[in-house]
Amino acid sequence: DSKNALAHAGLADCYAVLTYFGWIPPAAAREPALAAVTRAIQLAPDQWETSFSQGLYHYTLERQWRDAGAHFERAAARAPRAALAQAYLGLFYVTVGLRERAVAQFALGLDLDPLSPLVHYLASMGYATMDHHEAAEHAGRRALEMSPDYAGGFWVLGRALCRAGRAAEAVPYFESLVQRSRSPFDVGWLAYGLARAGRRSEAEVLASELDQRAGRGEFIAPIVRLLVAAGLDDRSLVRAALVDALTTWTPPLTLKAVDLSPFVDDPEIAPLYAQWGF
Repeated sequence: DSKNALAHAGLADCYAVLTYFGWIPPAAAREPALAAVTRAIQLAPDQWETSFSQGLYHYTLERQWRDAGAHFERAAARAPRAALAQAYLGLFYVTVGLRERAVAQFALGLDLDPLSPLVHYLASMGYATMDHHEAAEHAGRRALEMSPDYAGGFWVLGRALCRAGRAAEAVPYFESLVQRSRSPFDVGWLAYGLARAGRRSEAEVLASELDQRAGRGEFIAPIVRLLVAAGLDDRSLVRAALVDALTTWTPPLTLKAVDLSPFVDDPEIAPLYAQWGF
């Protein structure tokens, strides 16, 4: 159905999500995603889903990512009871540093749909980025309680625990994630968790696996390299990964998922990080 606006919006969303998780390079996603979201807007300019997709496109694939804010706000205003729209607006507020607004948006999303693993997942992402450790852990555990096989739940809970300095507790969740999908993104997070837990040699084995896969032509996103470098506390590799992430483009939310606080005081790293415009 070529006139189905939601199908076009959904296609655009798929490209954005595939880019976020490092399955495809942004350069491969940008043109078809823009075509899909443009068509969705043409067909249904007043639907919240098309405004949401427009926001997600800018947030993920455009270097002028702050333009996403107006689209997310429009989607949330048009659908005040759509938990997804409210929670994603919260993630945008996290990225631009509007913490109080972000917390209010997550609370609203969870109030609207308290039984949604996805909304708890999104809230956990945002809370962890703001170092609200208890709230991030709680939301991640709730996501898994409601959907025990939910891959996103394993990721956000592991990430929340890592962010709280509890990497040893995070590793089993990353291992569960990798048992379900050996995508580079998931392997990178397991390597990060292992390294942060003091299991460096195991992390290096996974780093070698990723190098071998890259040598066979598989796309290994810069964020994956950055995860390994940050976990191993290798500043030269962190700098190199950030250069690659900036050149290839890595969405700001993806970048903020990694705790780079130990490195941002480095005079060679700080100017690179600043180019995302946080």
